[in-house]
Amino acid sequence: MNKKNLLMALLLIALIVIVPRSIVVAFLIFSFIVLVHEFGHFIVAKKSGIFVEEFAIGMGPKLISVEGKETVYSIRILPIGGFCKMLGEDEDAEDERAFNNKSVWARIATVFAGPLFNFILVFLASILMIGIFGYTDTVIMGVSDDTPAQLAGLQSGDEITKIDNKSVALRQDISLAMIAAQGNPVEFEIVRDGETFTRLITPEEVDRHHYRIGINLQHQKSSFIDTIQYGAYEFRYWARYTMTSFRMLFSGEFTRQDVAGPVGIVNMVSEGYEMGSSHGALGAIEMILTFIILISFNLGVVNLIPIPALDGGRLIFLIIEGIRGKPINREAEGFMHFVGFALLMALMVFLLFNDISNFRL
Repeated sequence: MNKKNLLMALLLIALIVIVPRSIVVAFLIFSFIVLVHEFGHFIVAKKSGIFVEEFAIGMGPKLISVEGKETVYSIRILPIGGFCKMLGEDEDAEDERAFNNKSVWARIATVFAGPLFNFILVFLASILMIGIFGYTDTVIMGVSDDTPAQLAGLQSGDEITKIDNKSVALRQDISLAMIAAQGNPVEFEIVRDGETFTRLITPEEVDRHHYRIGINLQHQKSSFIDTIQYGAYEFRYWARYTMTSFRMLFSGEFTRQDVAGPVGIVNMVSEGYEMGSSHGALGAIEMILTFIILISFNLGVVNLIPIPALDGGRLIFLIIEGIRGKPINREAEGFMHFVGFALLMALMVFLLFNDISNFRL
C-alpha cells in the first residue's frame, strides 16, 4: 500500500471511530448491498471473458485503491453507490475482451447479474431471518372485543389463507394487504375445522398507513423445512411490499413525506439499528437483516426500471439489439445514457432536499 492509500485508510478509520456507531452501521449496510450488486456484474463479466477495468464501492474521488492482476479495486469518498467499469461498455473498443465485442446474451447476463444478486441476497437474508427469529403465521390465537374481526365472526383457531384472493402465510402479508386497501373493505378467506369460507372486513385505521382488524396471531419457531418454506414466503412478502410501495407512490397514495433519499435512508437505518440494539444483540441483528432485505430488494427493482444509465435501460438496448440483429448506434446510446445519468443526479439532488425538508416537519 502506497503512502496515499495508507493516509486515506487512516482517515477512514478515524472517521469510523468519530462517527456514531449507528451511522457507521447504516453506511456499512448500504455499502455491502452495493458490493453484492456490483459483484454480480463483476463475476459474470469475468466468467464471460470481459475485461473489467475497475471495481469500485462509492462514488467521487478515490479513498483507497489496489491494483489487482488486471483490475483496479477502489473505495471512493461518497458512499452512495458503486460501479464495475468494463472496457467497451460505453464506447467502441477493438480488444476482443471488450464488453461491446461479446455476444448480446453475454452482455445481457452481465447487466442483469447486478439486480439478480440483490434478489439472491434478499432470499438468503430472508432464510437467515426466519432461521434465527422464527415467523408469525396467520393462525388466529385471539380476537379482541368490539373490533372488525369480532364483528365478522372470526374465532381463535381460524386460519387466514387469502386476502382479496391473494395467498397469505405471514402476519406481514395481512398488514400489507390492509395498507394496500387504504381502509376499504377486504375479503378474507378463512379455514375453520377444514371448511373454507369468506368474510368481508373493513380494517380500522390506527394511524397513517397502519390498520388493524383486532386479532392476535401465532408465532412459531422454525424447523429446517420451515426455514426454507417461510424464507420463500418472506421473500414473496418483500416483493409484494416493494411493488405495493411503488404503486402507491405513483398513484399519489404516498406523498413526498413517505419518500427517502440517501440521507433519509441512512437516518432511518441508524434509528432502526439504535432501536434494535436497545433490545440486545439479537435485536440489532434483526434490524440489520430487515434493512438489508428492504434496501437490497428496492435497489434490485429500481435498477431494472428501463431508464437509460440504469441496468434496466441497458437491458432494453441489448434486447432491441438481439431482436434487430445489430447494435443501436453507440453514440446515440451513449448520449441517452448520459441524459439518463443527468436526470438521476437531478433526482438525487431532489431527494437530498426532500430528506432535509422532512427532517424539519
